[in-house]
Amino acid sequence: MMTAQWDFFISYDQADLAWATWLASTLEQAGYRIRFAHWDDVPGSNWVSNLLTSIKSSTRTIVVLSAAYARSTTNQHEWQEAWRQDQVGVARRLIPVRVEECSAPWAMAQIVPIDVFDPEMSDAMVRDLFLAGVKRAVHGRTRPTRRPDHGRRDSVTATPPRASAGTRTGSGAGAGAGAGRTSTDRTHTAMAALEARDYQRAATEFARAIRRDDDPELHYYLGLCMMAGRRGNQMDHHEFDALKRHLQLAARLPHSRIAWCLVSYDWRSPAGGVALSPDVSDLLSEVEPKHAREIITYLRSPGNPVWEGLLATSRSGEQKSVAP
Repeated sequence: MMTAQWDFFISYDQADLAWATWLASTLEQAGYRIRFAHWDDVPGSNWVSNLLTSIKSSTRTIVVLSAAYARSTTNQHEWQEAWRQDQVGVARRLIPVRVEECSAPWAMAQIVPIDVFDPEMSDAMVRDLFLAGVKRAVHGRTRPTRRPDHGRRDSVTATPPRASAGTRTGSGAGAGAGAGRTSTDRTHTAMAALEARDYQRAATEFARAIRRDDDPELHYYLGLCMMAGRRGNQMDHHEFDALKRHLQLAARLPHSRIAWCLVSYDWRSPAGGVALSPDVSDLLSEVEPKHAREIITYLRSPGNPVWEGLLATSRSGEQKSVAP
């Protein structure tokens, strides 16, 4: 195989040019090297030679998967070449990105796709989920970084946030995909996935619930999912900015503000040594013990003074609950 000049080659049908352009732009803005025929096949170049070179000299091929792409015979050799080089998916050289509800052609149907077509999600949410899927494909890892607790259930039982009075059902106008499921339904599903440490599924369900009911509590829980059991200094800039956006949308909640303080502390001072400010100490006193337990469970950060403060708050709540 030739030395990789690009991280991704974008394979698409002309009917999906708008989607292909959006995906290529999103990847390039995230720092990846992109080979995209719509940009790179300039007048005077040989498009057949360009195509062969692009596939062979790209680390991975992203397929903009739609019904039109699946029906096309002209695009088959593009994805089949990537599939032949990695038929069992060990290197994840072929990454289908479904832009609409459709079935993949034969061998591609065995490859786990990234879905970006849910009309209930905002552009920012779709971008975050797409880039998170790409990152998992590149690194080949979806498990949380912290060690599991030997199969024991955590003593923390998260309480699903209550849906606001404005919750809509799927039967209303604009319900789109997933009609019939309310924000409360999605929230219960998301909470179950979060408790099981299935952060990807939980994030998807919380994002869909937010689309139906823009409750700050949902943004807070989505932030917990986006951390995926990591510390703040284990995030890249894109992930950090996305997390900041959701926690700040829930800034009226003391537990969302303290979660942001915890993550920011690790981001700014990964080696420790920064004392708590009086404002943060006062904020700790406003956090309910149940939310303190949630944060120390899903945002584990021993040595972080905010985390240690939350641990003390949680223990204080437990002592009060058993007091006569």
